[in-house]
Amino acid sequence: MVALGLFHAWSIFVVPLEERLGLSRTALTGVYSLATASFTLAMLGAHRLLRLLAPAAVATAAGLLAAVGLAVAATGSALALWVGYGVLFGVANGLGYSVALQTAGVALPDRRGLATSLVVTAYALGPALLAAVIELGIRAIGVLATLLAASIFTLAAAAVQVPLLAGRDGGRREAVVRGRDGPHAAPRALWVLWGGFLLGAAAGLIALAHAAPLIDDFGGGASLATLGVALIAGGNALGRLAGGSLADLVDGRKLLAIAAVAEGAALLAAAALPAVAVTLAALTVVGLAYGAMSSLYPVATAQLYGAANLAVVYGRVFTAWGIAGLCAPLMASALFDMTGGYRLSLVLAGGAALGSAAVALQLPPLGRRRP
Repeated sequence: MVALGLFHAWSIFVVPLEERLGLSRTALTGVYSLATASFTLAMLGAHRLLRLLAPAAVATAAGLLAAVGLAVAATGSALALWVGYGVLFGVANGLGYSVALQTAGVALPDRRGLATSLVVTAYALGPALLAAVIELGIRAIGVLATLLAASIFTLAAAAVQVPLLAGRDGGRREAVVRGRDGPHAAPRALWVLWGGFLLGAAAGLIALAHAAPLIDDFGGGASLATLGVALIAGGNALGRLAGGSLADLVDGRKLLAIAAVAEGAALLAAAALPAVAVTLAALTVVGLAYGAMSSLYPVATAQLYGAANLAVVYGRVFTAWGIAGLCAPLMASALFDMTGGYRLSLVLAGGAALGSAAVALQLPPLGRRRP
């Protein structure tokens, strides 16, 4: 999951790729948006693949596909970026993310919030731990060679997980795929989950996709831009760990609303005071809030529909993230090209986050005592 989490380190590559390949900001953001769409489609179909293959096999295939995708992207053409990162790496992330969430929930049925938060926190640690390494790599060997190095790292991670997962399914595949019947909330709850996640994810993904260029636009250099990526990624990781853990103790509906309000306030503050220090602080808060929502929404889905149904139901909820990832970063790039800055995008993102809070409060009460 740490290796797959390099998905959210894309913004570090944007400016170097602009300089190396002569592509526009919108074109490069489109690669990230395509990757989120691929991620989402893979999430939708992952439960069907789990009916045919053991979770260990699906996870290993995801790691191998991710390594191939990054290697293709490293060949250095616009088409290679779209196919390698946008399609192959995106699909690998969707498969790996889905199987990890599902198997973790089965492994710790009495602490599903903790299990979910561990998985999504590991995913967020990728850019948090490796942002500085990526920047050093770009300076030392170039952006394309750094993408190739990321491919090798991902391949090594896929190899490491084989002995850790092999033989540990222990007859659980049926439980992972079918499990016992869980609760079935009203269809309205599914739409509320979807709408809240759409707005909250759109706000967070604008910041994640543009973190480094945002700092650069406000006057920071490459080192401060990398620091911004590390801060939002670190906040993302901490928020995911805290959000899922707290969901075992506190009504998740309130936690979702608090996280969304914090996200919106931070984005609006960055728009009102476009200074590097303010933006760095805002990115940290956005990371915390987005991370909390990233673990709270799958936990809420499991509480409302049962852990056995998580792969199917959360796959549907996750389409909100896919639409947000496809549209929101591209919108921010288009507005940047039109206005020459990010302030309007930050205002719109802040409004979307506040809307997410209002939607989340429409959920039924959520708590650990739900079966």
